[in-house]
Amino acid sequence: NKLVRNISLKRELANSNFFLQIAFAHDSTRVIQCYIQCGNEEQSKQAFEELGDNLVELSKAKYSRNILKNLTLT
Repeated sequence: NKLVRNISLKRELANSNFFLQIAFAHDSTRVIQCYIQCGNEEQSKQAFEELGDNLVELSKAKYSRNILKNLTLT
């Protein structure tokens, strides 16, 4: 998927905290959700590993909790 490849490339170029930096904004959570849904298992695992230390904060945030729903469904 072209979108997943682009997100992967941007994540690699930005830094290792790319997902955490964008996880709390409404429009950015959609990007992460798409990455998890359309990506392969390894990409989903990378997203989980990066966000894993902040699961409580993500679950309390209005839009970020949808990321957690997608992570549990994959």
